[in-house]
Amino acid sequence: MPSIVQLHNNAMHPRGFNDEIPVDLEGGRLIDMTQEEEVDSADGARVSIMTYRIETPDGSELTKTVRRKLFQINGDLIH
Repeated sequence: MPSIVQLHNNAMHPRGFNDEIPVDLEGGRLIDMTQEEEVDSADGARVSIMTYRIETPDGSELTKTVRRKLFQINGDLIH
């Protein structure tokens, strides 16, 4: 069965709401998580990029990246 971790970070959402991103640890443990933001050159939308480093049960390292495009509708940021 996959291991799932829910990371909460108030800085991930401009209004301070917790943002939950499930990550399959594949039986390993989470080493760390970084977050960056880019602008999509095609439409100018902001893209949130979260990178998770995971230590697998056999001791190797696995990296998973989650990208979310952020849209603004009537002043509210939606992803």
